[in-house]
Amino acid sequence: MLVLTRKIGDGLLIGDGITVTILSVEGDRVKVGIDAPREIRVLRRELADAVKAQNLAAARNTAADLNSLTTLKKLLVPVVNGDTSDGQAPPTGTSDS
Repeated sequence: MLVLTRKIGDGLLIGDGITVTILSVEGDRVKVGIDAPREIRVLRRELADAVKAQNLAAARNTAADLNSLTTLKKLLVPVVNGDTSDGQAPPTGTSDS
């Protein structure tokens, strides 16, 4: 990690297209301006961390949902194929004919 000391109005360049400028210092808070091309996404770290956590939670839920759907499919496939395993006829649908 590069550590720099900057004064208000000072800045730094990142690559060819990103400029970071110190706008103000108030107590323990530093206001920073970032000038970057539109195609460069600039996020606060806490926001990026929150999005990452939500994505991980959604992925876990998706895996659980997939397991539930797989179990449901195993239960339904015999019925759809006409094998109810209980000796009863499978349910019939209605037709519009």
